[in-house]
Amino acid sequence: MKPTLLFTLLVSTPAFAGTAHFDAYPEGIIATNFQDGGVTFSNLDNTLQPIGTASFIAEQADGTLTGQTGFSTPICLGSVGWSPGPGASFGRTKSYEMSTGQTASHASLELFLFGSYAGNTVTLEAWQGGQNVANDTIVIAGGFSVQHYHLQISGVSFDHVRLMGGGPSDSGVFFGLVDDVTIGSPAYDSICAGDGSLAPCPCANSGASGHGCENSAATGGAELSASGSTSPDSVVLTTDGELPHALSILLQGNTLIAPVPFGDGLRCAGGLLKRLSVKNAVNGTVVYPVAGELSITARSAQLGDTITTGSDRHYQTYYRDPDTSFCAIGGTYNISNGVTVHW
Repeated sequence: MKPTLLFTLLVSTPAFAGTAHFDAYPEGIIATNFQDGGVTFSNLDNTLQPIGTASFIAEQADGTLTGQTGFSTPICLGSVGWSPGPGASFGRTKSYEMSTGQTASHASLELFLFGSYAGNTVTLEAWQGGQNVANDTIVIAGGFSVQHYHLQISGVSFDHVRLMGGGPSDSGVFFGLVDDVTIGSPAYDSICAGDGSLAPCPCANSGASGHGCENSAATGGAELSASGSTSPDSVVLTTDGELPHALSILLQGNTLIAPVPFGDGLRCAGGLLKRLSVKNAVNGTVVYPVAGELSITARSAQLGDTITTGSDRHYQTYYRDPDTSFCAIGGTYNISNGVTVHW
């Protein structure tokens, strides 16, 4: 079982991200160091050659990995050698480093292993100023079937990450491919889930993972998500999973508080509270802003809360749920999970 590494620290740095998919490269040798999607890859060690002299490989893998979670067709990153055509070769790797050249707070990648040594490990390490500040480690199951792992570090500042093999067999090497490497400072954090992971819902009505507390329509609870850019502001907040036509209020707070009961759900947005939008859901969905509406920062300024670069705001949508028999101690309303936007 993969150990879970969870950081809850919220960072207030400008949002940026580098994402490498490798699909612009033809299959074959890339280089000993290269950049893709704003991420630089360097210091490859395969234990057979001096560190930094082995070549990274673009490996076409759609014949082997299509249908695997986390695979974006057709190219993955490997090392040492490749198998021409769509069948994948899983190269020998001990370690390599990845960086955007900026301080970041989030890194993730998809790892595919085949024929690696059972009991060896692979770790995504975060480094800051020469110090190892966070790790996410998996223990290899072994065997000759493709194994997929998602490795991720969030919420701690670092200047580069390293993918590192370890364990008792063959100097800790693994045989694998990597895809969809992302390093950056995300503009959004999902907060205040009503799925039972943070605090009990008022009527033991836990929602689906990452959602707000369950509602009387049994949708799994309302889920708030964010998209768009913070600079310039094109952020759009979307709430799904409400009752079909529920009256809904998008709430903004400038302080993140410990979860408190709020109707049938949990509220974590606190401090200076502003109602950014009041509208009815359409098929259980509410979106703000839509065409013709003020941006979130403009609407917030109109309400007397000017959002400055580097500040955080916390959002949740509460909505009418009139079925008092569903949660008698709650009330006639419920609330989504939350989203923190790092402006």
